[in-house]
Amino acid sequence: MIGEHVGVIATGDINTICSPVNPATGKPYFTIQPLGWGSGWAIGNILRINTVGALYPFWVVRTIQPGPETGIEHHFSILARGDVNRPQSA
Repeated sequence: MIGEHVGVIATGDINTICSPVNPATGKPYFTIQPLGWGSGWAIGNILRINTVGALYPFWVVRTIQPGPETGIEHHFSILARGDVNRPQSA
């Protein structure tokens, strides 16, 4: 298994459970049981799964304007919240 942004996340075959672990959470990204492959798979076949993360990477930038010092206390907070965009059912 190769992630576009994370590189190789697992290796295996269609005869064992495929359950690559997300190192950030310690839990599997997903699980595919061996019976899920069926009997029509041949050497060289691939399974492609397109995914979109719930939260895109972001940058934090701090700029300091030139001028006299106005204080020594500097604080900031960052709250990053991700969400899944699920279409509404009719």
